[in-house]
Amino acid sequence: MADIIEERRVSPVKRKSTPKIEFEERKKIVFHIQSVEGMPQTGWQPLPSTTVFVESIDTKQSFSTEPKKNNSNITWHENSPTMDLKDSSKVRFEVRSQYLWNKSVLATTEVYDIRRLIAMQIEAGQDITSFFSLVLTLAPSVVGKTGKSKYAMLNLNIRETAVKDRNTQITAIDQQKFLEACQQECLVYLHQLSEKMKHLRGVFIDSKFTPLIDIVLGVAEGVYKTIEDLVTRNINKVTVQCFKAADDAFEPYQSLTARQVAKSGESTLDSLQEILCSAVKSLEAVDRFLRTPDAFTKDKLEFKVTSWIHYFEVQRSGKEVADRPSASNKGSRRVKCPAHMGRNTELPTYNMLEMDLPETYAYNPYERPDLVRHIAEWIYSLSNPRNSPRLHPSKPNVFCLYGPERCGKTELASRLTGCLGELGSLGGYFTFDSKCANSPTSGMTPEQILDALPMTIIHQACTVEPDAAVQIGLAMSKNPGAIHDRLEVRFEKLFVNAMREFDSSRPAAAWNPLSPLVFIIDGIGSSGTPVQPATVRALADFLSSKAVSRLPAYIKFLVICRSETGLHHMLEEAGVGSICEMAGGVLRVEYQTPTNSPSSTIDPSFIPTRDAPSPSAKSELYHPLL
Repeated sequence: MADIIEERRVSPVKRKSTPKIEFEERKKIVFHIQSVEGMPQTGWQPLPSTTVFVESIDTKQSFSTEPKKNNSNITWHENSPTMDLKDSSKVRFEVRSQYLWNKSVLATTEVYDIRRLIAMQIEAGQDITSFFSLVLTLAPSVVGKTGKSKYAMLNLNIRETAVKDRNTQITAIDQQKFLEACQQECLVYLHQLSEKMKHLRGVFIDSKFTPLIDIVLGVAEGVYKTIEDLVTRNINKVTVQCFKAADDAFEPYQSLTARQVAKSGESTLDSLQEILCSAVKSLEAVDRFLRTPDAFTKDKLEFKVTSWIHYFEVQRSGKEVADRPSASNKGSRRVKCPAHMGRNTELPTYNMLEMDLPETYAYNPYERPDLVRHIAEWIYSLSNPRNSPRLHPSKPNVFCLYGPERCGKTELASRLTGCLGELGSLGGYFTFDSKCANSPTSGMTPEQILDALPMTIIHQACTVEPDAAVQIGLAMSKNPGAIHDRLEVRFEKLFVNAMREFDSSRPAAAWNPLSPLVFIIDGIGSSGTPVQPATVRALADFLSSKAVSRLPAYIKFLVICRSETGLHHMLEEAGVGSICEMAGGVLRVEYQTPTNSPSSTIDPSFIPTRDAPSPSAKSELYHPLL
């Protein structure tokens, strides 16, 4: 590692103070009434119409139980009121009669705040069978002239329950205040995380970590836009805690120098790589959670997001190895894409090509941060990449990167295949270039290579996603003649329909979505295999076809081509995906300065920024290729 990391004296990133949110979140509290003891018999009978009320002093609202009479005793069972309250909310318990004494109050307790009641419950025990008692003061009409005790006892259990959407615990008056407070704190931690990533990028310059760090920064930028969006910023305290935990997990690494890293050994490097990959996954999980409108699905996704908090806390402690969170019923055993993608012996091997992943050009320095972040934002977040003015959100599963000869497209692809492989998001690789090492396309025409694209992708998908091989095998047995159909028809019958069935039939598919699966199509227009206009048009028709647009959202295509092929123009005319130029000698992208909504109170300095400044609302950034 020492030979690829140069010694750099980088001052540690100063941790910015995080403003504390002075806001009291509401909780869903359940009051389980067990019994009322010590009520005098004279003038009062244990009738089913007798009810225990829980009155909120703050809102003046009362919630009643529904007791049942069993012989001479009244039991309340689980018919208990549930209320949204703060720790400081004050409540009072009253025993009322629905019929006797003109619905009068028979007994009442003193006023308690929820914080005190929870403390009493903790002292009594945490399980549902642990009850504590409160003193009831009897009304004068109940005591009468009997001379008996003026007090009775109310036995109850109080507990906090989970809710589907924690934002619904807040009153309408406090809703905007809560969202803006959480939004501001989230952006603080995102900014701090980005600053740590930029520092690490300086330490690990020209190493395998550099593009992976840029992927983290790209996903963070996509999540930032989700938080800023008024429609999708369904933020709560769990979201804030997840960002804080991720930021804290990288704190032990922010003061490292190249010399210290070299001395720390491979275990530290492996741990850092694992936590970088986990940061991408956690940011992706948060982005999906913020965009999910369904309450039940949000509840399950929130559980997954919460599990990342524990993971990062364990990583920061360094006491034990923590596995990355995963659902118990994933319905998918995705494996890392192998360097050599051979044939699947259980599927027909007609008209498919065995491909090798491109080798990384280690002797060339990596200098593509903005472009990698742009692609990462497209892969791992559902937001529209800010740098692409030519984006068609209706068909977002295609990204076209084009540029002139020798501008570094395939080199960038090789870098991405390594990172996506580590993240478990690489589905496969397909190249038209017959000059690549061990290329199976030698002697084939571009038309023949294109015709082998569907079956090659199918074999690669079955290698990486082995559970999908069953559905694909069934599709092939049902459509044996589809292997000779037109390109789009063959792809739809044998792959698209099968992957849709596989995705929808997985256990808990709605709240346990699969990670992105990216297929890289490279070498279009290479000197080794010049592509004819008819072939380019056929490829453009395939990428813009209904079959590709019907694929599950997690399956994506990164298409890399030369400018002279005109493929990017054809896709733009068809309204397909995101299109980005990689110019010769410089990387040209467009940057839109984000603008906060009028009601937002977020400090723009909290925004995760790029390496280069943005002096105007729309400017061009140029990065020289070394």
